[in-house]
Amino acid sequence: MPKITALIHTSNNELCLGRALDSLRPCDEVIVVDHSWHDKSLKVAREHGARVIKGVQGVTYGDYAQDAKNDWIL
Repeated sequence: MPKITALIHTSNNELCLGRALDSLRPCDEVIVVDHSWHDKSLKVAREHGARVIKGVQGVTYGDYAQDAKNDWIL
């Protein structure tokens, strides 16, 4: 079975981010792209074992797929 990377973009979503990350436990890798958080989303992402990447203004969301370790990206 191929390995899967989940890629999530979020900004100030601490209330629902944990539930979203819980639903992605079957994935082999989870990447959360940080788009200027002002709440506890960064802490939530790290507590769930996600790899956090700092979002860069002007970079399209799909470009972050190059940071994935696996060929299958959700």
